[in-house]
Amino acid sequence: MPSPRGLVQTDGMSESIIALVDAGKQLLEIVERVPSSGEPVILIKSGERVVRIVPIVTPDNGTAGLIAFLQNWRARVPEPDEQFSAAAHESRAAIRPPDVPRE
Repeated sequence: MPSPRGLVQTDGMSESIIALVDAGKQLLEIVERVPSSGEPVILIKSGERVVRIVPIVTPDNGTAGLIAFLQNWRARVPEPDEQFSAAAHESRAAIRPPDVPRE
């Protein structure tokens, strides 16, 4: 589906951003894609975000939707490497508790 604004990362998830005018022409496709991919779509009007279309999670589709979302997310987000892990441990070790705890 064409998207004039493309994909953006928000809260670790990617979301498609589509102009409201274009979304009107592609509504059926958007409504079919959102539940199957688990990826929200944000509609913009005059450059401002006005609506987010997200899948509805029900007991019937909750597990399948979650699995699809996690598979999609894992395909886009690689496992952290050893350098990342070492840097995280290093930064934690650099943080000291205060000398005088608050009362």
